[in-house]
Amino acid sequence: MKDLIERYIYAVVRRLPEASQEEIKEELKANIYDMLPGNPTEEHITKVLYDLGSPRDLAVKYQAKERYLVSPRYYDDYIHSLKIVSMIFVLISMVSGLIEGILAPVETEIFEHIVSIIASTFAEAFQGLFGAFAIVTLVFWGIEQAQLKTSRCEWKVSDLPELPKQNALKISRTETIFEIVFETVFSVIFIMILSHYHTWIGYYSEANVFTPFFNPDVLGTFVLLFIVSLLSALCLSVLKLIKGRWSSNLAIFSTLYDLFSFGLLIFFLTQSNFVHPDFFQAISLDSGLSVAEIASGYETAIRVIIIIVTITTILSISTLWYKIIKAKHKGR
Repeated sequence: MKDLIERYIYAVVRRLPEASQEEIKEELKANIYDMLPGNPTEEHITKVLYDLGSPRDLAVKYQAKERYLVSPRYYDDYIHSLKIVSMIFVLISMVSGLIEGILAPVETEIFEHIVSIIASTFAEAFQGLFGAFAIVTLVFWGIEQAQLKTSRCEWKVSDLPELPKQNALKISRTETIFEIVFETVFSVIFIMILSHYHTWIGYYSEANVFTPFFNPDVLGTFVLLFIVSLLSALCLSVLKLIKGRWSSNLAIFSTLYDLFSFGLLIFFLTQSNFVHPDFFQAISLDSGLSVAEIASGYETAIRVIIIIVTITTILSISTLWYKIIKAKHKGR
C-alpha cells in the first residue's frame, strides 16, 4: 500500500524541476497521509489517489510557470521524448556524415580535408537535431488534438511507473558530450591518416629520399575496423546520454567496447608487416645502427605502449565496476 503512494508521488515529482522535487515530495506525502484514515486499506489509498487526480495533471499545478509549446499536461513527456529521439537522429546523421566524408575521394590537403569532414559531420548532426524537433513536436501536437476531440483518457493506479533504483550511479552529461566530441575528432584524424595520408608519414634520409612508415598492403582492413570502433563508441555515448545512469547492461556494453578497442589496438601494433619493409633499412643507412638494433628499439617502444594501454584499460573497467557495485551495496 505504501508502495502505491511512493509510486504516485514519484510519478508527480519526476515531471518537476529537480531543485523543487524534494520539497514538493514531502508536501505531497503529508497531504496524502492527512487525507487517509488511521489504518488505511488499499481501497482508501486508491480512492485518495483518484481524488488527487492524474499525476500528470497534478504536476502541472506545481509548475512554477506555464509552458505552451506543447500542452503543459504533456510538456515533460514531450521533453523526455525529444531528448531520446534527438540523440538517435544525431547519431544516425553523424554516422552517415562520417562514412561519406571518410570514403570520399581526397582532393584537398590533409588539414582542409579533416576540417571539412568534421564540419560536415556536425552540420549533419544539427540537421538531425532539427528533424527530431519537428517530428516529435508534430507527434505530440497530433496526440493533443486527438484527445481534444475525444473524452479525456482516464488514468489508472496500475499505470503508475515503478520507482527508480536509488542506488544507480549517475552519468555526467558534460563528460559524455566531451567524449563524443573528442572521440569524433581524434578518430576522424586517425582514420583519415590511415586511409588517405599514410604516405606522408615516414623517414626522410640525408639524401632526401622518403621512405614511408606504414605498409599500405595491411591498412585497408584496419581502416574498416577503426570505423566500426568509432561507431560503437558513438552508440555507447548516446546510450549513456539517454539512460543517464549506469545499469548492468550498459556497463557490460561499455566493458565489451573497451575490450574490443584494446584488442584492436594491440592487434594493430603487433602486426609483423605493419611497418614498411624498407623503413628500418633507411634509418640504418643514416644512423650507423643495424637494422636489428633499430627493430629491437621499435619493439621495446611497442611493448611499453602495450603495457600502458593494458594498465589503463584494466583500471578503467575495474573503476567502473567498483563504482557500480559500491553504489548497489550502498543502496541496500
